Amino acid sequence: MGKELSDGAVLTKADHVLETVVDSATILLSTKTGKYVTFNESSGAIWSLINGERTLAAIVTQLVERFDVEADRCKSEVHTIVANMLDESLVELD
Repeated sequence: MGKELSDGAVLTKADHVLETVVDSATILLSTKTGKYVTFNESSGAIWSLINGERTLAAIVTQLVERFDVEADRCKSEVHTIVANMLDESLVELD
């Protein structure tokens, strides 16, 4: 990953990613690679909050309120999941 994730980082969903929600799972398809990715509820919640305007800090704040989780733990997990999304070219840093 070329860019460091900061609390002020803003992400955009990649144009080549199609998405659908089935039950509590978010399923993504990269039309670029043909790969499917399935997210559980918490990863899907992160995905749903990525809109090209929210910072990572704002996403963490919303998730802390939604899932009643400790802020430091949430931040660490969000950064890890987002780094994986970047590695898979599902999202882009603005």
